[in-house]
Amino acid sequence: RRMTLVPRAVEVIGVPEATQAVIRARMASHVNVPVDAARLAKDITRLGGSDRFETIGYRVVSGPDGPVLTLTVQPKPYGPPFLALGIEIINTSGTNLQLSLGSRLTAYDLVGYGSEARMDVAVGSGLELRGELYRPLGRSPWFAAASAGIRQTEMPLFVGRETVATYRVTRSGAGLDIGYNTGYRSEVRFGYQAANVQASVRVGGPLLPELEGGERMLRLQG
Repeated sequence: RRMTLVPRAVEVIGVPEATQAVIRARMASHVNVPVDAARLAKDITRLGGSDRFETIGYRVVSGPDGPVLTLTVQPKPYGPPFLALGIEIINTSGTNLQLSLGSRLTAYDLVGYGSEARMDVAVGSGLELRGELYRPLGRSPWFAAASAGIRQTEMPLFVGRETVATYRVTRSGAGLDIGYNTGYRSEVRFGYQAANVQASVRVGGPLLPELEGGERMLRLQG
């Protein structure tokens, strides 16, 4: 006869007490029910999907009140904060190729567990400096995110298929989003953004106009 293990508690090893408490709460559905290896593996994968931990292992051990589900969590040795690098390539015509090198610095838990402070910097053909504060709403998939930043890009002006000028467009502003996490790496956001936009002639005739004005928008992103 095969013995069925029924954990009576969850124990977390390897991370601070505040993080242990959150992990115990998220794994509470595995207490007082028979071990379901497939469901347990799925929840551990979801728990590790934030990229905060190097590995998460589990085992069921004997405790004073019965079996205990023990999670051994190994944080990543090089963070947080974490630095990610990337490349942005924009090609609006055969002769207008823009290349920027970008980076994102992410720090965790500044305004509660699961919150993220993100700083994006990009340099090259353009310039971008943007910060965002992301915070989950309780333990639900919903979240709120506030952002602010400035972005400078080069935008060609066409007459027919001919480029007659290049404008330097500077957009600075702030926004607020409400969103829903639809998966490990996907989300849907709805929000409002206000910005000031300036467009100055970088290459072109001296009589071309320079522009400045406000920009207000509602946006839906997925």
